[in-house]
Amino acid sequence: MRIICHSFDEFLQALRAELDAASRDCVFQHALRISVYPRNMDEHGVRQLINLQVSTIILLPDDAQYLLEVGVDCGIDYNDSTHEMNGTREAARLKAVLQDLCDDRGLKLLPGVIEP
Repeated sequence: MRIICHSFDEFLQALRAELDAASRDCVFQHALRISVYPRNMDEHGVRQLINLQVSTIILLPDDAQYLLEVGVDCGIDYNDSTHEMNGTREAARLKAVLQDLCDDRGLKLLPGVIEP
């Protein structure tokens, strides 16, 4: 089974509910997987949409499991004279929120994305 969250807050809510019910042992390898990557919005890569993907596998008591994931467009970076990096800043902010959660709950934040 796969559960896709449509917002970062929805992902946090779902993850916290599982952690509150079963502790960190419900998270496969005690780890969340995260990937931040740019997608070119033009042929020269001047504008890049920064995307953050987070995934983990939730282990259920009856030996079932499901993939919990979210993808978030964080904003646009401009690789021009303005050097506006709004997307990168927002991705870093969200990653820091995840790192705080991981630190509080004894989880690891590792690179990559789990594919179904």
